Amino acid sequence: MKLRLYVALATMALIPTLATAQKGGKSSGGDEGGGGGAPRGGGSFKAPTRGDLEDMNPASFLIDKKKKLQLTDEQVAAVKVVEEQIKERYKVSLAAYDSLRRGSRSVSASVSSSRSKQKFATDAPSPAEQESMQLAMRGIQLALMGIRNQRTADVDATLAAITDPEAKAKALALLKDQNEDFMRLMPGGDRDR
Repeated sequence: MKLRLYVALATMALIPTLATAQKGGKSSGGDEGGGGGAPRGGGSFKAPTRGDLEDMNPASFLIDKKKKLQLTDEQVAAVKVVEEQIKERYKVSLAAYDSLRRGSRSVSASVSSSRSKQKFATDAPSPAEQESMQLAMRGIQLALMGIRNQRTADVDATLAAITDPEAKAKALALLKDQNEDFMRLMPGGDRDR
């Protein structure tokens, strides 16, 4: 029951993110991936941590690269404004995501525990256990889809804060590399590094 509450809260927190993503087009940052539902190839998916997702803030990333980009103080200040906007926007979404992720781990642990108590641990999970696991995974996937879709707008806003064309071109190349790392965190992404 708690898990359903987490899914409902995460969905409500992500509605603004998903609505924004519906309006957006393709980012100049190059979010090339499609779908985002279940993991491909039937493999298991390890959900990224909240910290993993926070580390993918494109504005924070470019601030760390300000010397390489040769950003002026004014441009750094403008990117810092975008950084704070992104952090603020994700406060609720990431808190809900973190709750879902913890909830899915407790569901998984509960199913594993009930499996180990059974005489034949190779038996398939019960329909209720399967439903709980699927509900947990779907909640995580919806949360990640919202975060992924919002990234397009975040990259665009970050690049808009950089006025120098040469620095913007360098920033775009760096964000493309970061986007590859970001996509590895998503369902179906290649996390083998």
